[in-house]
Amino acid sequence: MAKTIAKTVAWVLILGALGYGGYYTYKKRSAPTQKRPRMRTAKVGRSDFKLIVSATGAVEPLDIVEIRPKATGEVTKINFEEGQVVTKGQLLVQLDPIVEQRRLNQARADLAIARANVLKAQRVYEHQLSKYNTELKLLRKRLTAKEKVDDLKHEVAVRKAELAVVKAQLLKAFEQVKEAKDRLDDTKVLAPFKGVILTRTVKLGQIIFSGLGSISGGTLVARMADLNTLYVRVDVDEADVARIRPNHTCSVTVDALPNRSFGAKVIRVNPEGKTVNNVTTFEVIIELDDAAAKAMLVRMTANVRILIEEQKNKLVVPSVAVRKFGKRTGVFVMVDGKPTFRPIKPGTTNGTLTVIEGGVKEDETIVLSRIQRRSRPGGRFMGMGRKK
Repeated sequence: MAKTIAKTVAWVLILGALGYGGYYTYKKRSAPTQKRPRMRTAKVGRSDFKLIVSATGAVEPLDIVEIRPKATGEVTKINFEEGQVVTKGQLLVQLDPIVEQRRLNQARADLAIARANVLKAQRVYEHQLSKYNTELKLLRKRLTAKEKVDDLKHEVAVRKAELAVVKAQLLKAFEQVKEAKDRLDDTKVLAPFKGVILTRTVKLGQIIFSGLGSISGGTLVARMADLNTLYVRVDVDEADVARIRPNHTCSVTVDALPNRSFGAKVIRVNPEGKTVNNVTTFEVIIELDDAAAKAMLVRMTANVRILIEEQKNKLVVPSVAVRKFGKRTGVFVMVDGKPTFRPIKPGTTNGTLTVIEGGVKEDETIVLSRIQRRSRPGGRFMGMGRKK
């Protein structure tokens, strides 16, 4: 009996050991294989290096002019529409001129009266002066009284002063006529320069008010601009603006014309920055070329790429491969299948590529980073360009 029990226990132990071994083998085989990290590498190559600052802005003319009348009155004629090209001096709006015409007629009448008064005063003065001279001659011959001569002298001075007053009134009347003519001319709102009407804000029969001496600035008649040359105003971060100079070339694209790129250039960098949410930017004004001015419309969103620096056929590496250890800057170069740190002399970088002035040679393999998934080592990096 004891032997039977011992045999049974032995078989249970053997079967248990075999079952555990089979289960362990199954779990080991079914567990995912852990792959060793592989290094992502790239070849050192040559490329045309460009340092570019990108920004976004809106297409617009350099200046948009708001046209307001100099006179107050009722609109009797409108001679333009939105989008119309107008020439300098072209009539845009005519105001009712009746009131100003009456004022001009009155000023001309006052001028005629002033002229007559000057003529009258001149003759009276000359007459009194002649009498005075005659009596003065008689006094010298002792043929008249001195008191009479003194009275005539006083009368001459009075008439002379009266003549000066009416002459001043004549000048005033002249100026009043000029002012009345100007006010009559101001009932015609003219285009200040050749350009395109952007908006029209008045209607026939509307009473509009002068912008001269008005707190409100007067009634807005229209907005116009010269669209022969268009511009893009972009805000550039303070970290990049110091590199931008007038006449730097640019390329500009707009969402409405996705397959076209237009030329442009920097014309001005505003010297004063603006800070919003602790971020300081500077306004840069870009002038578009003639082709862009013909194809684009005001307020289109423009994507601007400002070319800061360009170097031809330079030795470059991805910027992620460049590392710093203390005061040393270098890259890891694959030597006999192992990464070896090598100091380099870095040049300009654009954040993606870094120009190498010395330390590595073309076609050497450098380490970019370690990754978990399998990748094909030795491939060229994006943005390298074609090999020279």
